[in-house]
Amino acid sequence: MILTLLNCQSLLEKICELVGGKKFFLVFDDVWTEDYAMWKPIRDALKSCGSQSSRILVTTRKGKVAEMMESANTINLEELSEEDCWLVFRKIAFSDKDPKQCEQLEDLGKQISKKCKGLPLAAKTLGSLMHFKKSREEWKNVLDSNLWELEDVERGLFAPLLLSYFDLPSPLKRCFSYCAVFPKDHVLMLMSWYICGQHMDLLSQREIWRWKSWEENTLII
Repeated sequence: MILTLLNCQSLLEKICELVGGKKFFLVFDDVWTEDYAMWKPIRDALKSCGSQSSRILVTTRKGKVAEMMESANTINLEELSEEDCWLVFRKIAFSDKDPKQCEQLEDLGKQISKKCKGLPLAAKTLGSLMHFKKSREEWKNVLDSNLWELEDVERGLFAPLLLSYFDLPSPLKRCFSYCAVFPKDHVLMLMSWYICGQHMDLLSQREIWRWKSWEENTLII
C-alpha cells in the first residue's frame, strides 16, 4: 500500500497509540531522502507520544540527511581496514568452497577486496558475486573489468553493484532496466515489473496495468 499523506497520518496515529507513554528504541535504516517536510511529521509525532527516555537511531550514507534529522549526536563510521574488508569478502566468497580452490583464488580475492575501498556493502556484494565463480579466469575477468575505471558514485559502491547487475540472467536484467525508465519514488506494480521484464514485446502497457489492482501489489522505485 502506498503511503499517501492521509494514510501516513493514520499510520502515525496507530504507532502513537501503541507506544504512547512507553519507552521505545526505533531504528530508521539507510535513509536517503533529504526532504525535511517528509521527516518532520514523523519526528513530531514520535516526540509527542513516547517517554523522554525513548531513542531513535537513523543510519544514512548522506551527511545532509544527518543534518536534516537535527541529531543530538552524530557518529561518523570509518571505512573498514584493508584486512577487515578482506575478511568480510573472504567469508562470503569462499563459503562452501574446496580449501584447495580457495588457496588458488586467494591472491586474486585480495586484489578484488581492495577495490571495495573499505565499504562493507561493497565487500558483501562482491563476495556474493564471486561465490558462484569457480575458475581463476572468471575471477581475473572481474579484477580486470573496465567498470572499475568508471567515476566513483556513492563513495565507490557503483562499480561493485554494476558488476553484480551484469552478472544477472538476461530476464532479470530486463526487469531492472524497465525500472530505470521511471523516476524515483514512482509507483510500479510488482506484477507489471515481472511481466514487462519477461514479455515486454507481447503485452501493451494498458494490458499490463490491468493485471492487478495497484493497491494489491506495488513497488516503489
